[in-house]
Amino acid sequence: LLPATLWGSNVNDFFNFDDGRARDDESIFATLDTDQVNAIRAIFSNRSLQVFTSGAEFYVRESPVTPSNIAVQPQTNLGAKQVRPVSIDGVTIFVQKTGKVLNQFVYSDELQSNQALSISSLSSHLIKDPVKLAVKRGTSDSDANYVYSLNADGTLTVLNTLSSEDVQAFTTWTTIGDIQSIAVVDSLIYMLVKRFV
Repeated sequence: LLPATLWGSNVNDFFNFDDGRARDDESIFATLDTDQVNAIRAIFSNRSLQVFTSGAEFYVRESPVTPSNIAVQPQTNLGAKQVRPVSIDGVTIFVQKTGKVLNQFVYSDELQSNQALSISSLSSHLIKDPVKLAVKRGTSDSDANYVYSLNADGTLTVLNTLSSEDVQAFTTWTTIGDIQSIAVVDSLIYMLVKRFV
């Protein structure tokens, strides 16, 4: 097992990982160059290819990514939980490895690097070891965006955000029973709830 290695298949041949001659359309194999084992928790494509690991956050500057130009660069060292990140308002939101913080991973022109900034510092008591994130973007009825964080205790923490107006507010949703999963399809929210009889 290579927990700190990125694998990419050949172009249009999803199950072909043969090394080949490192042509632009051939497979990618890249191991993170760090002083500790940083097991990859998530790979996310936003404005760049972002790699979230157990001990740090990385990104790949080049686009398109090819076997000859891939360079995975370290950015911050907070570490991420194994929960798929989401994108909203142009930034990536991920769960910190402690399970108590939601961070936004955003590129800073001033620093010429990505920063991981806490967006839940004033509402950390509502973040309870998230197991899933989902996003509902603004609709014709409302400009607000919502990030749903499903907590391990069966509650849902909801972030209402509209960065253009500096709006950011958290609240908790509960129901009779435990919320097991959540999905957003178009503008509809679906929840799987375990009821207790």
